[in-house]
Amino acid sequence: MSPQTDSSRDVLSPRLRPEALDLLRVVGREAEALSLRAYLVGGPVRDALLGRPVVDLDVVVEGSARDLAEALAAALGARAVHHEAFGTAQLRLGDGGHVDLATARTEVYGTPGALPTVTAAELKADLARRDFSINALAARLSPEGFGTLLDPWGGYADLRHGLLRALHETSFRDDPTRIVRAASYLERLDLRLERLTADWLREAVEGEDLAAVTGARLGEQLRRALLTPVGPQVLLRLAAWGAATALGFPAGLEWPEALPELRWAGRVLQASSEDLAEATFALGTGSQGPASADFLHLGKSYAQAASQLDAALEGGVLDALGRAPGAGAADEHLARLRSGVVLALWTLSGGPARRTIERWREAARGLALAVTGEDLKRAGIAPGPAIAVGLAAARRAALDASATSAGEQRTIALRAAREAQERNGMASDLEAGI
Repeated sequence: MSPQTDSSRDVLSPRLRPEALDLLRVVGREAEALSLRAYLVGGPVRDALLGRPVVDLDVVVEGSARDLAEALAAALGARAVHHEAFGTAQLRLGDGGHVDLATARTEVYGTPGALPTVTAAELKADLARRDFSINALAARLSPEGFGTLLDPWGGYADLRHGLLRALHETSFRDDPTRIVRAASYLERLDLRLERLTADWLREAVEGEDLAAVTGARLGEQLRRALLTPVGPQVLLRLAAWGAATALGFPAGLEWPEALPELRWAGRVLQASSEDLAEATFALGTGSQGPASADFLHLGKSYAQAASQLDAALEGGVLDALGRAPGAGAADEHLARLRSGVVLALWTLSGGPARRTIERWREAARGLALAVTGEDLKRAGIAPGPAIAVGLAAARRAALDASATSAGEQRTIALRAAREAQERNGMASDLEAGI
């Protein structure tokens, strides 16, 4: 059965970048030459309809994605990488871009949370397996009718009405990671849950369906959510649904009151998306961070961020920063911390400590010392801890703008290193009983 056509108008050309449109037209022509039908599907179509930037190009093929990928590789001078088990391929372009291609398929879930068994199918069946109606959208890529919207499940209407609607009542039971994706879509796209979808999601959370999913799969979805500007809001929403503990977080999160301030912290301190993600994770997990990061396979950076934040707070860093006379003094407390931890501390701090963090961040941004460890060695400082002491002293002075020239920094570093070297020598003598 052919999918329902929502409109005969081209919904892609007015909204996609010219280079993306040119590429998709080639995809459509090559598919037609092979008697295949190709469609842009899911998120790219949704984002085009919303007027949002389209980054990824996801193409579904009625027929063989492998055959189309090989034809495109030859036509474009690209490379096709195949994943036979899933009927997918990736076309890797010379400019570093890529197009993901998949054979249209259906999915059957043997048990809740398990990976599905896939079977080739037509486009309508492929769209029916998707998580939400707003992602069950497609646009033709064939030369005739290029860009025509195909909407068999009413996703376009849901977009217009601001609704997030699952396609069937077992959606969250089949794949509980959709609970995390639901929270992300609601926050990113400013949607609200459709009534039945809200009921199904609540039943899945209360039934502890998330426990059927591996930590690695949950972590993959959570990481994607945390790397968006609305990551803190996503985490708060998951906690409000009662889904936090299944992700290894405290039920109510550790510092929920600080999470809404992270977006502003990111602007003030000019943070990266990775910094914001680590700060969100650390504020959410607290002392449970290392165990949660391990369970979710998030990697050492997230575990380290949570550990550093916990240790810094236990060590009274906020009080110390509140009393710090300048950026140089603050450096002793902040220099070794991950940037995400500094963001988290900013959200937890009061006025004086917050202003100290801001001054330190501004002074430290782009700071390049004019003195190096090799300079100190050439001046007679033996390799060891004294080198680090000297460089730290020069850095503090540079941060406070009390040593701006290379000569001033070298003098301060050398003096501090010699003093440290002498102290170390005295300590060694005492230990030896001299």
